[in-house]
Amino acid sequence: MKLFVLLTVAFGYVAGLVRPGFIFALGMCSYPLEAALGGRNIIGDIIVAAVPIYALLVLFKRRCFHLHIVDGLFIVYFLWYCISVLRAPDYTLAFDNLIKFSISSVGYYFATRTLLENEKDFNRFAKDFLRMGVVIAIIIGLIAQPDPWSPRTYINFEGGRTSTVGVSLSFNVVICALTFYLFSKKSWQAFFIPRLDFLISVIVLIFIVHFALQNGTRGALMGPMFAVIAFSLIYFYSRLGSTGRLVMVGASIAFILCFPFVMALIAEAITDVPPTTMPPKFKASIINFAGVVTGMERYQAFDPSGAARIDIYRTAKAIIAEWPLFGLGANAVIATIGTHAHNLILELWSDGGITNVVLFVMFVTAGMFIGLRNSLAGPVPVFSRMFLGVGAGVLIQLQVSLTLSYAKPLFFALGALVTLEVARLRACAQVFEARARAQAAPLEATGGAAA
Repeated sequence: MKLFVLLTVAFGYVAGLVRPGFIFALGMCSYPLEAALGGRNIIGDIIVAAVPIYALLVLFKRRCFHLHIVDGLFIVYFLWYCISVLRAPDYTLAFDNLIKFSISSVGYYFATRTLLENEKDFNRFAKDFLRMGVVIAIIIGLIAQPDPWSPRTYINFEGGRTSTVGVSLSFNVVICALTFYLFSKKSWQAFFIPRLDFLISVIVLIFIVHFALQNGTRGALMGPMFAVIAFSLIYFYSRLGSTGRLVMVGASIAFILCFPFVMALIAEAITDVPPTTMPPKFKASIINFAGVVTGMERYQAFDPSGAARIDIYRTAKAIIAEWPLFGLGANAVIATIGTHAHNLILELWSDGGITNVVLFVMFVTAGMFIGLRNSLAGPVPVFSRMFLGVGAGVLIQLQVSLTLSYAKPLFFALGALVTLEVARLRACAQVFEARARAQAAPLEATGGAAA
């Protein structure tokens, strides 16, 4: 099986020279692939670094890059991140993370923006990415097993082991992409027959969800679930009349307000249920989920990882209370207690203050907004929905995972959404120019005849 993984990676690199979607899919699964190929960090570094290096070569060859206003927001956010690194309590650690962040998150965002220039490129790229991502997810699911000594912390492979967060993020990306691809089946350019393609994709999705549950990476399902709910609400909202929209907004607000109470009631009801009544993992997942939704320590403390995060959150909040505007500097929580904040907002705020949070939220909101608009009425809505789902799903999971150190899929998805918007604007500009030339030609002919 290790040889099969190696051959899959090798094929992805070779084919990726002409079909970059394959290389991107490998990069999204760098953590489990690194573990499956021996567990050495150099393997993961090569898998991640290959994408921005290849993109730089393509950029030098094309000698063109079409900037968008969202790129400007990203650049400002990144510069503020660099400033927070200079103010970090542990400069060596912060500088090392800056290098990793630049290669992975920054590299993947601008690599996506560099390699795709038009709708045709985007179509092929999205399909290749999805195909390779599904193949890797199935391989990971077949060979990965929870570590018997620490099932909630590590995943075992034939070659090594890795954190469940890395594996769950890989599943998260594929589940989101495949789910939103299925939602848009009417827009497919199908591989074989549309119905057969749909059935095959449904079966594959069921298998990948099964692998995620089996391997202790249940966190991979939280992001896709909420991304589907959020996108469905917005999708139906855009198709309702003014009265219906008001009712839907009111119902959504009521749901948001009532949902924590409902989850608390459910958690209370099953807390004392005998172990033989329901699977222990299922019971723990519901109670932990209630802890995330309600923020109540009672439910977070039910699980060891939840209890530990209570102390982590307290530390982050204490840092924020002392340095609310500009933060303590990059990796503030890590330098204080030796671990990540495990919540993206708390990490951004403790590292770079409220300024850091605002800049990041502006960047993400802008990318998501244009992605949502194109997913409803864009030139290629199926792929806008696909990457919008990936971005939303990963962003949600990052609220309880290792945050920016694992944020590469989020920046990649946002880069894809901005790229499709740039392609749409360029196509509109070309149509406008063609119409202007067509209108100018008769006028010139008339002027010449009159002369």
